[in-house]
Amino acid sequence: MPKVNFRYLHSKAFFVSLLFVAVLISSCFSPIFDSGVSPFASGASDKVVSTETELRNAINNSAGSTIITLNKDITLTETTLTIPAGKDITLTSNKASGYYKLIGVVNRHTITVDSGGALTLDGIMVTHKTGEIGGGVATSKDSTLIMLNGEITGNMGGYYYNPDDHAHMNEIIADGCGVANSGTFKMLGGRISNNTRFLHGDGGGVTNFGTFIMSGGEITGNTASWGGGVANSWPSVFEMTGGKISNNKATASVASGGGGGVSIGGSYTEKCVFVMSGGEITGNTAPDGKGGGVHNHGGKFTMTGGKISGNTAYTGGGVYGYAHIFEWIGGEISGNTFTGLYGEGDNVYPENSTGPSGGDSESSNGNNGSSDGNNGGESSGDGTSNGDSFSLREVVIICIGVVGVTLAVVMAVLLFTSKTKWSAEVKM
Repeated sequence: MPKVNFRYLHSKAFFVSLLFVAVLISSCFSPIFDSGVSPFASGASDKVVSTETELRNAINNSAGSTIITLNKDITLTETTLTIPAGKDITLTSNKASGYYKLIGVVNRHTITVDSGGALTLDGIMVTHKTGEIGGGVATSKDSTLIMLNGEITGNMGGYYYNPDDHAHMNEIIADGCGVANSGTFKMLGGRISNNTRFLHGDGGGVTNFGTFIMSGGEITGNTASWGGGVANSWPSVFEMTGGKISNNKATASVASGGGGGVSIGGSYTEKCVFVMSGGEITGNTAPDGKGGGVHNHGGKFTMTGGKISGNTAYTGGGVYGYAHIFEWIGGEISGNTFTGLYGEGDNVYPENSTGPSGGDSESSNGNNGSSDGNNGGESSGDGTSNGDSFSLREVVIICIGVVGVTLAVVMAVLLFTSKTKWSAEVKM
C-alpha cells in the first residue's frame, strides 16, 4: 500500500483555507468599498481628547487621515470648531452607550468645514445647549463631509432682537439649523434630528446649496417655515437612494409655502434638482401649507423609486408643485392626506404636476401601473430605504466575528488531519 503524503495534503488544505478566508473578508467589505468609504474609518484612534484645547490641537497638528476620539462631552468656548483646508478628520467617541457631545458656541455653527477640508462623523453628537441659538454643521464649497453614525441634533436658528436697536431684528443661523451644506455631504447613517428654524427661514434639518447624497440614516423631527426636513436651494443636487425623511414639519402658511419633508425651490429648475430612487419620505406635515411630503416650487423633481406616504398638508398631502418639473417614472406615492377646507390633492397636486413621465394625481404609482413603480418602490435603491442599515462599525464587528469562526473551523480541520496522519503512521 503506497504511503500517503500527508505533508502535501496538509499544505494544500492550509492554502485552500487561506484562500477561502481572503474571499470571505473581501465579500464582507465589498459593499463598503462600493460606497466609496474606507472600511477602516472606525479603526484605532490616532488621538483621544477630553478638552477643547486638546481637540483643537489634534486637528491643527494632524497629518493625513486622522481619527480623533472624544473621551467625554466637550463644550466649545472660543468659536466654531474648524476643519481647515488640507485636513482629513474623523470624529468619533468611545462612550459605551450613546455618543459623547460636542456642544457649540452660541450664535455659531458647532463645526465648519473649510474649502478643501474633509470630515467624517462616526459616533458623536453635534449640538447646542437647550434654548441656545446655533447651527450644527456648515460646509464650504469644495469640502467633503461623510456621516456614518451619530447625531446632529438640538440646534436652532432664527431672529432675535438687537438690544441696541429695538427697531430691527437680527438673523442668526439663517438656514440649515442642522446642516448648511455648500460642499459634498454623504449621509450613510446616523440622524439629523430635532433642529428648529423659528420664524421665517428654510431647512430645519438640512439646507443644501451643494451636493447631498443620502443612502442611509434618517432626517427626522426637524421644523422650519419651508422644508422642515430638507430645503434644497439652487444651485444644488439632492440624491436620495435610501434612508428616511420622516416626521418633520413646515410651519409656513398656504399662501407662502410648505414642504414638511422636502422643499425644492429655485428660479432655475435645472439648477435645483431632487432625485429620488429609493428610501422613504413619510409622516411629514405642513398643516397650514403646501406639500406635506414634498413642496416643489420652481425646481426639478425626478422620482424613479422609493415611497412617499403618510404625509399631511393643507393642500397637496404628498407632493405639491408650482412652476416646476416633476418626472414621476417609478416608485409609490400613496396614503397621503390634504386637510384644508379649500385644499386639494391627497397624493399629488396639481394634477398636471406629474410632468411628462407621470401618472394622474391620485395614482399610487409612476407610469407603469404597478403599485411599486418600475424599479421596486420602497425596496429600490441601495436597500436601505427604511433607514435601518448597519453602521460601519457594526459591519466591521460582524465581519471579524465571521472570519474568527471560519479560522476556528480551519484550525479544527487541520488538527483533525494531523491526528489522522499520526494514527496512520502509527499503524504503519
